Amino acid sequence: MQWLKISLCYYPTTIIVVDDEQKFLDELKLGLDDRFACKFYDKPEKVIEYFNNDYQFISFINSCLLSDNDQLDHGSQDLDLRLIRNEVYRKNRFSQPSVFMTDYVMPGKNGLVCCQLTPFPLIKILLTGQADNNVAVEAFNKGIIDKFIQKSAGFIEVVNTVIRELQIKYFINLSDKLYDMLPNSTKKCLTDPVFVDFFYALCEEKKIVEYYLTDESGSFLMLDITGKPSWLAIANDEQMESYYEIAHGHKDVPPLVMSGLKTKQMVPYFYTDDDLDTSAAEWERYLHPAKQLVGKEIYYYAYIDDPDAYEIDRQNIFSYQQFLQAVK
Repeated sequence: MQWLKISLCYYPTTIIVVDDEQKFLDELKLGLDDRFACKFYDKPEKVIEYFNNDYQFISFINSCLLSDNDQLDHGSQDLDLRLIRNEVYRKNRFSQPSVFMTDYVMPGKNGLVCCQLTPFPLIKILLTGQADNNVAVEAFNKGIIDKFIQKSAGFIEVVNTVIRELQIKYFINLSDKLYDMLPNSTKKCLTDPVFVDFFYALCEEKKIVEYYLTDESGSFLMLDITGKPSWLAIANDEQMESYYEIAHGHKDVPPLVMSGLKTKQMVPYFYTDDDLDTSAAEWERYLHPAKQLVGKEIYYYAYIDDPDAYEIDRQNIFSYQQFLQAVK
């Protein structure tokens, strides 16, 4: 699927499935991608009880929105993009449900009723038979469900593809709530079709399962299934020139730094606040060989595949691989 934008962060989440036929649930468990974390329910009443009593909405939005204590009565809030990365230390992030998939024909409460009782912002899939097509189309048009899939030949393959897409959509929907607060440069980068296509292709190539926006340039912290970190550093022409001007205004800046910035053959990346506060005279260790990506503007980027390149507390990162081993 071709996406129009990149979410501010993404990590694998839990799929909720309800169907009253145990045989079907057993077949689904065998056919679903083993990289999905799922909760299965065989009665609609059980899943509704879960939503009413156990479900909690926890989002990265909570970690990056700062309230202005002097203007709380007016609901004033600031967005701090550098706090989004802290999600990586939240051990139960993978337990957060993102997609709810339910059969339509069930005793008691049918799947459509379950979808109507499903809390925002879960993405909802209705499983239907041939005879239920009109009901599903009407529910989709009314916004009650986000997708409907017929139980037919090749059904499992379709479900696997759709779940992967809808997990991404879940985070894009959440990010949309913050997009208006983003600096124009960030928004422009994250919605540039060339950069968007490049980004998702890179995630596929490097087997990235989590990513977190780290700055206004469009740089990301990325993790694979084992929790190994890497970074995508991004800067546009204006930002590169700004880096050069900063370095040019300092004494004792190594010639390699000045040359790399002036020719734009090296892109700087500062992960922590301490990195950002470092004197330009010590920037050499923050420079990385730059490649160019030409979209609506020219981007200079470096994929930094070195887990020791920047300070990150790997001991406190609960990886998706560990999570899957714990729940399966």
